[in-house]
Amino acid sequence: MAQDIKQARWFQVSGPIATCEGSAVAAMYARLVACMQPNPRALPLVDHIFELQVPGDSVQDARLSRRWFLNRPEVRACVDEWLAHESSLVLRVPSVSGSHQYLLNLRHPGLGQCRVFDRGAYPYSKYLPAVESALADPSKWLCLQ
Repeated sequence: MAQDIKQARWFQVSGPIATCEGSAVAAMYARLVACMQPNPRALPLVDHIFELQVPGDSVQDARLSRRWFLNRPEVRACVDEWLAHESSLVLRVPSVSGSHQYLLNLRHPGLGQCRVFDRGAYPYSKYLPAVESALADPSKWLCLQ
């Protein structure tokens, strides 16, 4: 991925974590940011989207303050603790958009219980009309920190 993982909000570069989105459209937006592209038609045609199914009792909600988005040390401490205690396979974390992201602990003993489904190459086609109307070309929405 083109994103510099050292700048990730949730974890340090050494973290054995995969970041997952809650929907295909959210995954498309995340991919746009990672590729630094303003329009989904610029995304690589070789991209695939995967669906991940995990056991229902393997998701834990992150406990954070109301102003977590202003406190990177707080969010990283939360994730570090989660990793250290292996308290769950997945940590559900808030997103500044109001939705959630899901952090998958790649070293968790329950990782083998996950099921992964490949939803095909360039999975964005069916979402393009809705996303493009939201972005209004030429898009200036992309903001990287």
